[in-house]
Amino acid sequence: MKKQYLSEIRTLLGRYVITALEIEDIINDYDRMYEDGLAKGMNDAEVIDFLGKPEKVVRDLGDAYDRKPGKHSHHGKIIALMPFLCVIAYFLIGFVGHAWHPGWLVFLAVPVSAILFGASGRNLMGKLTALSPFIAVVAFIVLGEYGLWNPGWLVFLLIPTIGALNDHSWKGKVFALTLILASAGYLYCGYALNAWGYGALCFLLPLVFGAATGFVDIIVDWKDYKKLPVSQRRFFFAMWFVVLATAATYVILGVAFDWWAYAWLVFLVIPMFPIIAKGGAKNRIVALSPFLATILFFLLGFLVPGAWAYAWIAFLLIPMTAILKNA
Repeated sequence: MKKQYLSEIRTLLGRYVITALEIEDIINDYDRMYEDGLAKGMNDAEVIDFLGKPEKVVRDLGDAYDRKPGKHSHHGKIIALMPFLCVIAYFLIGFVGHAWHPGWLVFLAVPVSAILFGASGRNLMGKLTALSPFIAVVAFIVLGEYGLWNPGWLVFLLIPTIGALNDHSWKGKVFALTLILASAGYLYCGYALNAWGYGALCFLLPLVFGAATGFVDIIVDWKDYKKLPVSQRRFFFAMWFVVLATAATYVILGVAFDWWAYAWLVFLVIPMFPIIAKGGAKNRIVALSPFLATILFFLLGFLVPGAWAYAWIAFLLIPMTAILKNA
């Protein structure tokens, strides 16, 4: 039974872009956990129920990897075409609609397409979590155009809220609810009582809940976490370190230098990290190119006077890297 269980996991892992060494590490970890279960007096069915069926195991592990493209996959073509489509849309919006700003938002479609079509290993909620920074940025800029910078910044709470909802434990759901309630309380105090400062105290609710239950435990079901191979556990903690460091960097740049307008670019590090950590060396630069091009585009536009007119050239980096890779 164990041999068949591990064989099914190995076969399903073969559908993802993952090295043979990583597959062996995962199989060895599950072999050890299977034996540990038998040693505790469980039968085969109980061990499999505890560890999870092969399909669930690989589906959870697969969130960190890209699925191998099928013979007729057009996802790569969509990603490659997106920079050109965005350039066309940008010029049409600028010349016809005279809306260069915020017309530049169309270029966010480049990294968004990379998430939607370049990381097929993710489930729907996983992709929504990765997309949440871009959704928040677009909403924030649009609200800002109407003078609603405050409380428009609340849209950035979509990022931790969706991340918490992506979890299967009750603590994640409750944490998301506390963020929603805190936001509602902040809006009520601000608009009904004209007390924005006191309204900010509402955000003590998610902070207290997080402190009372354990921050990591808010997002993680430890029963499921302990089933993960050692390599996945290390990746998990590294990923959370990146998320926290990114959030801290954003706040520091905003408070210290008043760079709120473009400090949000640091959030692109979050979807980039799994590519760097898990992506194969051969495909890594191509997968990273949409994010690097986006960062370069906005830095040129924001920091160099008049650079919006030619900053779009940065997106040519994407097809160039693909051409060099396949040369």
